[in-house]
Amino acid sequence: MAKNETFYTSYADLISGDKLFLKRARTALPYLVRQERAGKPIYYSDLASEIGFQILEI
Repeated sequence: MAKNETFYTSYADLISGDKLFLKRARTALPYLVRQERAGKPIYYSDLASEIGFQILEI
């Protein structure tokens, strides 16, 4: 099995990076914070449908 390459990023990239996973993380963060404050878990599928992301099934 091939090893995945680790992605290293700077704080500036986290704030303004244009990689897809960074954009999705910035979009998801407010929803995750809301759930944490409410003390309720959220499943990836529920989060994805709430913010309009499509989950690919393998």
